[in-house]
Amino acid sequence: MKTGLAAIVAASFLFGACSGKDTKNKNVPIVPIVQPVAYQTRLKCSNIIKKEIQGTAFYACSEDYSPEVQEVFELIGDVKSYGKETLGFDDSINYRDYRDGNPAQVNTLFMLGVAPKFQVSVDCRVLFLVDNSYRTLIEEPTIFRSLSDNLLDEKEFYENSGFDTGRRACMDFSPGGSINPDFMGYPPEEKIFAVLHEDWHYYSLLNSEQLFGPESSVDEPVATVMGFASAMDYLQAHYGADSELYKAEAALFEKWRVYSNLVNNSYIELSELYSRDISDAEKERLKQEILAKSKEAGFKMNNAVIMLQSPYTELFLIAYDVYTAHPNIKELAEIMSMVPATKEEARVYLQLQAYSDY
Repeated sequence: MKTGLAAIVAASFLFGACSGKDTKNKNVPIVPIVQPVAYQTRLKCSNIIKKEIQGTAFYACSEDYSPEVQEVFELIGDVKSYGKETLGFDDSINYRDYRDGNPAQVNTLFMLGVAPKFQVSVDCRVLFLVDNSYRTLIEEPTIFRSLSDNLLDEKEFYENSGFDTGRRACMDFSPGGSINPDFMGYPPEEKIFAVLHEDWHYYSLLNSEQLFGPESSVDEPVATVMGFASAMDYLQAHYGADSELYKAEAALFEKWRVYSNLVNNSYIELSELYSRDISDAEKERLKQEILAKSKEAGFKMNNAVIMLQSPYTELFLIAYDVYTAHPNIKELAEIMSMVPATKEEARVYLQLQAYSDY
């Protein structure tokens, strides 16, 4: 079972794993990435069960359908109804099919971050591997992606060669991610977060005036804050602020805030350290002192992990402050729906929304 931060970072890979550089071309025509269409199941089986719940249709192969699957359909249907009524969401393609984990039904995206010992960056290059291994020493932070290789051999190779690595896998990634065994293993508060997080992405793709492209690192922190804020609003309305579910969601939100702070501070401190004219031995000693802060808090941290997580964390704390300044969920949604697409413009906009009254 995935719990805690793992569920968050597994929720979405559409927008890439490193910030890259914001586009400089302001004259690119605005073309929606996705268009709203009537959902059609992608299941491949002879007998498909369809369940209509609060205006959303869910599908499962008859041999996979169970009371547990029906229970999750009902939860997601209720959450999606909340998203439409409260946040103005469209009828999204996310979490509509139940897939039992058969490799023919469920894709998995494997990602491996690799960084030289004394390089840390929120910018990186991305290499897609298709049915082949990679054994070339790199000179800059790099993320490998594959839909066919779990990248464990590459991870071992680079670690043995002295590089920092970070690896993760995402089963049946969005947009259009399905209800799969990975998702079924989440506790309820994480299922609710995942649905609202991904449906915010889908809403942004359909409605944003500017595109949140793979190099912007903007929509991930916004979707993460909106996922938590709306999940807490949903849980408070359904179960009350004293409920265990609400408290669990709030605790996860706070855990992500702490983690984001550690990632961002580690990046700043390591960047300064690596620029210093000192011996490699001294750099390594000081590097481990910096990383020990995260280890003491229970988090793995290194150059590659920072690169992988920066799209989620770089602007998260500012977006979180917007939430604390505007806790009303409808007001918050309106503000977040107008975040500019480029990172620096988004930073200024979020700062104005968070701190203008102080």
